[in-house]
Amino acid sequence: MNLPYRSRVAIYITCLLYVAMKKMLLGMCLLLCACSESPEQSEKPDEVISIIDRGGIPETVPSQGGTYGVRFSSRENWFVALYYTDSAANWISVSPMSGDSGDGEIFISLKSNTTLADRKCFVRIMAGDSQTTIEIGQARQNSVSL
Repeated sequence: MNLPYRSRVAIYITCLLYVAMKKMLLGMCLLLCACSESPEQSEKPDEVISIIDRGGIPETVPSQGGTYGVRFSSRENWFVALYYTDSAANWISVSPMSGDSGDGEIFISLKSNTTLADRKCFVRIMAGDSQTTIEIGQARQNSVSL
């Protein structure tokens, strides 16, 4: 087949454009795949503090009390603050009260509740401008009437 010179040039340019577009499309696909979030990354990358394991703390801790370990991760140095709903603050303790960035664990210990009232405390882990709160309620002592 003997095509005129212009037609051969047009076909050649069309083939070059096709190959260039194909390479560009492949490059865009690779770029999108490389920029997608991997499974190891946090679902919320802006979180400074994230709870890994609440340590089995029930919604309401029994009146006998107990100790619970809470595992978390923090991108900054952290500290703990306790907020009580009653004035008696000696029934709950947290150790340690501060730590460095990375994975950490705190232990929350509750004394036995010998009162006839439920009680509640908010354990707040803070790092930088971020915080996460664990609400802990403890059941009152069961009363027995004779």
